Amino acid sequence: MERLTELQLRHLATDTPNNPAVIGSVDRFDRPLQVDRVRDLLEAQLSYLPRFRQRVLPIPGHLGTPVWADDTDFDLRRQVLTRRVADAADESQLGELAAEVLATRLPRDRPLWQLWVITGGEAGALIWKLHPALVCGPDALDPGQLLYEPVTDGGNVWPGGGQDWFDKGLDTGDTDWGGFGSPWQPEPMPGPRELLLAAGTEAAAGDGWLPRLRRAAVEGFGTVLTLAPFAGVAADAATDVVGAWVTGPPPVGSPLAGATSRKRALALRVLPAETLTTVQTLLHDACDRQDRDACDRQDHGAHHPHAREVGVIELVLAGLAEALAELPGVLAEPVDTVAILVPGVGAGSASENPVVSRVRTLPLAGASFCTRIDALAESAAAEPAGEDSVFGDPVFGDSVFGGWPAATRRDLAVAAAAEPPALVHDLLTVEVDAGGSMIRLADAVLVGSWPVVPISAGHQLTLGILQLAGQTYLSVYADGEGGPDPERIATAIGSAMMAAVRDLEEQR
Repeated sequence: MERLTELQLRHLATDTPNNPAVIGSVDRFDRPLQVDRVRDLLEAQLSYLPRFRQRVLPIPGHLGTPVWADDTDFDLRRQVLTRRVADAADESQLGELAAEVLATRLPRDRPLWQLWVITGGEAGALIWKLHPALVCGPDALDPGQLLYEPVTDGGNVWPGGGQDWFDKGLDTGDTDWGGFGSPWQPEPMPGPRELLLAAGTEAAAGDGWLPRLRRAAVEGFGTVLTLAPFAGVAADAATDVVGAWVTGPPPVGSPLAGATSRKRALALRVLPAETLTTVQTLLHDACDRQDRDACDRQDHGAHHPHAREVGVIELVLAGLAEALAELPGVLAEPVDTVAILVPGVGAGSASENPVVSRVRTLPLAGASFCTRIDALAESAAAEPAGEDSVFGDPVFGDSVFGGWPAATRRDLAVAAAAEPPALVHDLLTVEVDAGGSMIRLADAVLVGSWPVVPISAGHQLTLGILQLAGQTYLSVYADGEGGPDPERIATAIGSAMMAAVRDLEEQR
């Protein structure tokens, strides 16, 4: 039996009906998927996914730290579920269904994950729903890491892939490959006696009273949050306040703050690669012109602050500022700036939680698209040495985790968003570079992937940005009752970029 870590305990403690602890993502494929086929693929990988066939067992009387134990009733039919929509290729239908799926907590009487296979029309989709306790640290393994494979330009899978082995096994009926895909047999679930003995062993280990006190406090906090909803709406609001204190509260008077409800809304977009490239090129040309003018005047202090390559996240945030400033009713009241929290990667990437987050100030009032780009570029230039910038090079990109599969990079990035430091911020944003290779699941090619960044207590809106095989995918996730309309914001971000292209072309 393995005890939960303090970070895993905190994820369980802050998992409430209003703020479920869920790492979400939406993957769209170019052809329909069969739920039985997906279950078969996962079943063949269970020997590599011990945590995904285990459940959390509390110690009787809370006398020790909860443990991970094999679920003797494990059944993939309870983990891999299915829903049908009219057209699985339609982003609005996928967003509506994903918001419904991700707005609820994962059951505690089974492993803490679900995979929804979405059917309908000529396409297929998967909605991943993972508990952040499953993805803590760089050694975590997610099912997508074993299910998905990169595709070469010729459409063939790279040699030596695990899925090729599995496909051959399906064709020949051979399911014993010396460890790979071997049938999994659960260990007997420990009873109360074994759990109490484990608690006694933990106490005798002498890890000090302070760690035990911290774990007890986290567990007690989780019990309060779990029982509070039964006391009514007022208790729900109280859990929001305490949860915000743990995960980072919004500023006083924040236009994007408010009590979270039990509903969510999600907008999914594909940002045109041509538009993004055009904006980046035009901004670079504008920098060159301004820098040449500054050199002619020998005014070295007038060099343009965004002379380096502008990243996708900067373009999206500048477009977001346009949406927040211009769309009526999005903000509760006009403000000059908003604080953006973006997870980055620190030097301690081998630790359980390698995330180093920074807060960036985004101007709204009286600012142009280019002015906002300048402000974000200046923030990037101020990054401390030894940490990967949250701007410019995408977070969780090739330069940091180049050997990790695309699905793992995405899930770890969203997991980082689920455990931000207690920094005051208006909006949480995650960007991840999932690599340049196309990806497939069996014979279905991945043609869209959106990370869904969880909304923490007291907040109303998050953004997720993923770059994969030359495309950029944007998710806008909001509270379904008090939050802004994510569809309006996603549309306005795209419109702001098109307007920036027109304005920059006029200035040439």
